Amino acid sequence: MVMKYVRWVALLMLTTQWVVANDVEVRFHESVVNSAIQVVGPLTGKGDLDTPLGKKSYTWTISNPRVVVQPDGLGLVADTAVDLSGFKYSTVTSGTVGAQMNPSNSKMDIRLKRASFALDFVVFGNRIHLTDIDVSGAFSQTFSISVPTFNQTIVIPATSGQPTTSVYLRSGTPNIDFQPPFLVVGAPLIVEPRR
Repeated sequence: MVMKYVRWVALLMLTTQWVVANDVEVRFHESVVNSAIQVVGPLTGKGDLDTPLGKKSYTWTISNPRVVVQPDGLGLVADTAVDLSGFKYSTVTSGTVGAQMNPSNSKMDIRLKRASFALDFVVFGNRIHLTDIDVSGAFSQTFSISVPTFNQTIVIPATSGQPTTSVYLRSGTPNIDFQPPFLVVGAPLIVEPRR
């Protein structure tokens, strides 16, 4: 009796191609991405800014960058030490990070889109905001994470004079979903007849 139903399901699968959304998912904790970013180490830069008190030079050092998975995407936060003409203070660099699937090589590419910190002048312990410094160029690397794919042939044994048949299961086009603290890469399984 069971084999009769298996035969009907196999016949249905062989006569049509059907897709079900996200049959397979892989979850990456944000710590996986952060482990890769930590290898970069501290980033430094410098610049000049015209202020009401004249031209001032500044240096900055970004350390401990971290990707944070948010419901609408990826964010970046990092500790930043700033020296503006001898006035030193700490602040936070924040930004947005893009994640997209590269179907040609089954990898998720992660790249900084935007990052900046506030350049402030400190007077008697009070900070006066001068401008925001864009440091997106300091994070020029793209990080790629391999994502498993599914490719499998299933053989359905012959029964009651019916020939042995087979179907091919493969991963469909992958997608990325943000479920804090996880990046979830999902894909449908596509069932195709094997002739």
